[in-house]
Amino acid sequence: MPRKKAEKLPPRRPIFFAGKEVTREQVRATLSLLRYYKRFLASEEHDRCQSPEQWGIYYTKDQARHRVDFLINNAINRKAGIPDETYDEQEFRHRLMRDAGRLRDIHRRIRVYQFETEIVRSRFGHLLSRYDD
Repeated sequence: MPRKKAEKLPPRRPIFFAGKEVTREQVRATLSLLRYYKRFLASEEHDRCQSPEQWGIYYTKDQARHRVDFLINNAINRKAGIPDETYDEQEFRHRLMRDAGRLRDIHRRIRVYQFETEIVRSRFGHLLSRYDD
């Protein structure tokens, strides 16, 4: 009995996500990550889970819910073509948050001598304390 020739499968179409080609393994990894968090959030017997992304990090249900929201928002932004926040943008945002805390301290009449960002310094520099006061 002669053997049948194997049929050629059509080539797989590449997957594009936010303008970048993505492998099927990356898509599967993302789906498995979301399924992991979904199972944890639905479970009643566990109150903490180990992060599958980083070793040694444990999340409560509330933290896991926030992490899932963050991952979904990033996926939506990437699909829309909005790039991820770079380290410099994160650092600038953190500096602004620290300056906001300093402005809160000024409102509570705590002495503050400097701001980190030029934006806050130019707008609220007149509120800073001096060392000779």
